[in-house]
Amino acid sequence: MLMKREAGMTEFAGDFEALFDGAMTRYAFERPSIARWWESHCSEPNVNIALQELVQPGDTCFDVGSFIGGLAIIMARLTGPRGKVVLFEGNQHILSQLTWNMIRSHLTNTFIVNKIIWEESDLNMYLSHNSIAPAASRVCSDEASDPHAIRVGRSLALDDFVAEHSMLPDVVKMDIEGSEYYALRGFKKTISEKKPVLILEQNVGDDRCLELLSDMDYKIFDSAGLHAVRSSNDYLEGTTIRNVIAIHASALGRYNLHNPVQKRKICSLDPLKAEVEVDSQGVVYSTFRMKLSRGRYLFVLSLDAKDCVVASEIWVNGTIQTKFYETAKLFSQDCRDMMALVHKDCEVVYKVLQVQKSSENGYMKINSVDIISIDAPLNFKSRSTLV
Repeated sequence: MLMKREAGMTEFAGDFEALFDGAMTRYAFERPSIARWWESHCSEPNVNIALQELVQPGDTCFDVGSFIGGLAIIMARLTGPRGKVVLFEGNQHILSQLTWNMIRSHLTNTFIVNKIIWEESDLNMYLSHNSIAPAASRVCSDEASDPHAIRVGRSLALDDFVAEHSMLPDVVKMDIEGSEYYALRGFKKTISEKKPVLILEQNVGDDRCLELLSDMDYKIFDSAGLHAVRSSNDYLEGTTIRNVIAIHASALGRYNLHNPVQKRKICSLDPLKAEVEVDSQGVVYSTFRMKLSRGRYLFVLSLDAKDCVVASEIWVNGTIQTKFYETAKLFSQDCRDMMALVHKDCEVVYKVLQVQKSSENGYMKINSVDIISIDAPLNFKSRSTLV
C-alpha cells in the first residue's frame, strides 16, 4: 500500500501546465512544478505558517489530500530524517505529478498512499473530476450522486491504515474538498488514543467537523486570526472556506493557547497611495510599503474584482514570505486575510496583483487594506532545514 519514491522513477516527470489543460496562468505556475525542499515555498500561507509552528523534529505527519505535495514538502523539512510524512492522494489525475515532485525534492522520509480516505475501507469510490481545478475534485461513495462521476478505486479509513502500519500521527493536515467529516469518522479511534494536532479545511456553514471534534474535547482555532472557533459564525464574514487548527484540550499548554487572542487594528493602508506598475506581461502590481515592529500581523484586504486572477504577496525584510492567487470571485471571498510573521523591526511590502483578465470587462479595485496586530499565543520558533 505504501509507495516509496525510487530515485530512478523519472517516467513520472510531466508538464504541469499540460496537466491543468492550460487553464492556469503564467504567474500561478512560473515553474514546471512546485518548489523543491531547499527552495522557498510560500503558497497556502496560513496553513504554511501553522505547520511551521506545530510540526516538530521526529514527528509522524499525515497529509490527507496532498494534491501535488507542496505542504507535504514543508512537513518533510520540519520533521526531518527521524520523522516521516505519509501523503494520501486518491486523484489519479494528479498522482504522477505528486510522485515526481517528491522525487525531485530528494526526500527520504515521504511515502505516498494512493487511496481515497473515507469513513470505511474497501468501498467503491467515485470521483467528480474538475478539469479546470483538479484540487477541487470531489469524491463520493454513491455513484448516483453525480451521473458523470467515474469509479476511481477503493476507500481507506485512517484507523485501518494506522492499525495495519503502526503509524500514529502527531500532526494531520486534511484538505479533501468537503469530505473531511467522513474522513474524521473513520479516524476517531486514533484521534482518541493519540490526540494529534489537526489542520483542516472547512466549508463555512458545515459545522459537523467542529461538533465532532468538540465532542472529543478538542479546541478549535482559525488558522488566520488564531481566535477560537465554535461554529461558522466565528469565521471572517463573507468567506465560504476556512482552515482551522484543532488541538486537544490536554495539549493546549504546549502551545500556550489558554487565553483568548488579543487583536488590534494598527492602521489602514490608503489604496490611492499604492505604487502601481504594469509589467511586460500585463500584470498590474499595487505595492504598499511600511515599517513594522517584531510581531505577528494579519493583512485583511477588501476589493472589487471581476473576470481576472488576483494574487497577493507579503515580503518581509526583502524576502517573500507568503503569496496566494485565485480567481477574482474566490479571492475576494476566501483569500482576503493573510498572516505575516515579522521577526525583527523591518520593512514589510504588501503587493496585490491583477494577473490575468478572462474578458475585456475584467478589472480589480482595492477598497482597503487593514493591518491587524495579533497578540499571538503561538511562540515564534527558529527552525533549520533538517532533511
